[in-house]
Amino acid sequence: MPNLAMFSNYLSVSTFVRRAYQEFDSFDTKSLNLRQGDGTKKFIEEILPLTAFLKWFEQPGRQVKCRYYPGDQNFDAKIRVSGREVEYGYIPKEIFIEVTSPEEEGIENLRREALARYGFVNGGKNIRRIRNLKKGIDTIVSEPMVQDTDYPVKNAVPLIKSALIKKNEKAYPNPCILVIQVTPERPLGHSEWLQIVRETRIEVDREKFWATILVDWETSRAFQL
Repeated sequence: MPNLAMFSNYLSVSTFVRRAYQEFDSFDTKSLNLRQGDGTKKFIEEILPLTAFLKWFEQPGRQVKCRYYPGDQNFDAKIRVSGREVEYGYIPKEIFIEVTSPEEEGIENLRREALARYGFVNGGKNIRRIRNLKKGIDTIVSEPMVQDTDYPVKNAVPLIKSALIKKNEKAYPNPCILVIQVTPERPLGHSEWLQIVRETRIEVDREKFWATILVDWETSRAFQL
């Protein structure tokens, strides 16, 4: 199980990312897919997305340190920023971070379980569990389906919009950056990411969040809405 306590102090971006990657490398595939063990779900859905955000947010002249909060408060992390932009008043010196990882309910869990049990699963929504307790049957069936080339984009857009709407209804400390983890079924090209940005930014509450960032920790991609 991951040691979330190692992220509970303010760490430089390089240290935060290095610790997260080292912890990730210690996981076995089954634990990753099933997200078993205390803190595993938080590590995958909060710590790892933070690595992509931090690498994107820190720039020359902008130094960042991050502290993770594993509790149930209305934010997940806090960053301290220093450099010229802070000195000139362009960026706050402290910013709260809220992380969310929207998924297709009832589908993503089945996909991960199928991967853990069989080592393979077909993409798309054509997946279901077949269970007969009397006969001792409990299997997951995923059948191949034809998909348009833009299916991953069309599938991601409503998930992101729904996450934005839910977050807009809640209260967060100020200033706060919203980080949304996106996990497409295949790696997306730059133009596809820009299409997602165009189609989802209308739902951003710019009064509530200082910035809203889409990230994909697996490819270290990040885009501001």
